[in-house]
Amino acid sequence: MTLAVALLLGCESRCELDPALREIAGPGATSCGRVPLGGDQSAAHRCAVESLRAGRAFWMQWQRQGIDSEVWAGLARAPDGTGYSYLWDGDPSGGSNAGATAQRSRCTRLEVATVDGIEQVVCEGGGPLETVCGR
Repeated sequence: MTLAVALLLGCESRCELDPALREIAGPGATSCGRVPLGGDQSAAHRCAVESLRAGRAFWMQWQRQGIDSEVWAGLARAPDGTGYSYLWDGDPSGGSNAGATAQRSRCTRLEVATVDGIEQVVCEGGGPLETVCGR
């Protein structure tokens, strides 16, 4: 029994970006995709722009170049129209296997802007960072 309790106390739930994005966007939200590093983001951005213009909740995520760990960014629009920008880092300690963290910032508003020749939804006026999971 003592071993079982010790094992349970030592276990932590995994910190993942997908569930955080899906939770804030809600069950009827449009999934605009998950784009790996170097992948074509145009379809995901087009989906997000169309969803925003139609007033629909959505979520999307894309991998970013990390220095020494895997890094993903995400964007979600809740059913009430509130936008959130997310950042997930697989090991923010720089390689000591401290575990993943995810943080989010509430957007003042979501807007459509052209960035690098592609229409995208951007988070304007992000508020303070809030830890979603991890340390």
